[in-house]
Amino acid sequence: MKPQPFLAFFVIALLTGATSAQNGASPPEVARKPVRVLLVVAHPDDEYEVAATIYRISKELFGTVDQVIITDGEAGYRYSSLAVPYYGIDLTNEAVGRARLPGICKGEARRAGRILGIQHQWFLNEKDDHFALDPSESLHRSWHEQRILRVLEQRLSKGHYDFVFVLLPSEQTHGEHKAASILALEAIELLPAGERPIVLGAQAGEGDPAPYKSLSGCLQDRFENFWLFSVNRTSATGRAESLFAAIAPRPERAAKIGIAEGAKPQ
Repeated sequence: MKPQPFLAFFVIALLTGATSAQNGASPPEVARKPVRVLLVVAHPDDEYEVAATIYRISKELFGTVDQVIITDGEAGYRYSSLAVPYYGIDLTNEAVGRARLPGICKGEARRAGRILGIQHQWFLNEKDDHFALDPSESLHRSWHEQRILRVLEQRLSKGHYDFVFVLLPSEQTHGEHKAASILALEAIELLPAGERPIVLGAQAGEGDPAPYKSLSGCLQDRFENFWLFSVNRTSATGRAESLFAAIAPRPERAAKIGIAEGAKPQ
């Protein structure tokens, strides 16, 4: 229910995980193995940032994409004017929206997941409070942080994912988006080093993306050594294909694309 700027897409490698050498598979064996991806987001509609990528992986590359949605989406009443005539409910009224949107958003996420090819979705039903830039409002006030970490660690351990997709945790993004990405990274750090997936952060927007800058303060050490990939209107096909070529047969090559084509963040 939010505006969907989908003119540019870029991802960054946040962490690197197991490689073919670590799991003992030869390059041909790795190439035949379908990729497994976990998407970790704050809100039930956040998958739109990587919708085409999810579809490509699940439908065309025969991979597996699962999703963890942390909040119930109730604060979306601020952006629900277009949904009012569709559902016949005044979802822009805060009391009505907060009461009805969790169920509506869950249904929409399930339908979107079927179209995109998401196999499993887990709804943690944490409170979607309000827009803020500070992730600590969610991490330390609105959400049950330790519960979320336990769930993420369990899903990561059982899922044996090659990649985790999160939304890019830049300074100006929604604090709940940042919080979801932070918790995903913290959960991955709980795994044995050889079992950690590569993490990619994504953001849709207009025009060419600005150089990625790490988060300031106590979070900086988590987000300071990333490499940028960009897909814009003039080079979308070529760069997208190079990214998919790296993801599908050789997960360990993903970070190398950023070094070759991107720029180190300022």
